[in-house]
Amino acid sequence: MFKPLLATSLTLSISIVSALTAVSDSYANQYCQCVGYVKNALGIRQAMGNAKDMIYSLPRQGFRQVTDPTPGAVVVMQTSFPGANRTYGHVGFVDSFDARTGKIKVRGANQGGRTYSDAGCTNVAVVGFRTPVVNRGDVSFWMR
Repeated sequence: MFKPLLATSLTLSISIVSALTAVSDSYANQYCQCVGYVKNALGIRQAMGNAKDMIYSLPRQGFRQVTDPTPGAVVVMQTSFPGANRTYGHVGFVDSFDARTGKIKVRGANQGGRTYSDAGCTNVAVVGFRTPVVNRGDVSFWMR
């Protein structure tokens, strides 16, 4: 009486374990926080802290701070930057920079806007920030 139940349970357990180990956590198609998206897109496996803390962890990954918001650069917004999370900050990639207005568009996750999938995340969007980034100490740009 217990043998068929045990065999079924064992088969089910093996199937579940196989399915869970088939896909890497960082590349699973998922809803991502902004740091997770940047890590996935850059292929970083180490902990990076919250978005605001990435100014300390990016240099350990070979990044250097640059003055210009160059498309493709990592943008780190501190908690005081308008539009960034007041507790964790925000991080993404500069999609474009309008030198006339000083404003940027950011490609990132968990920031609203019309979403699409990228780097294993289903909630990526390009969003324009209303605050100019020029001459601000609470936003920085990083490149390898």
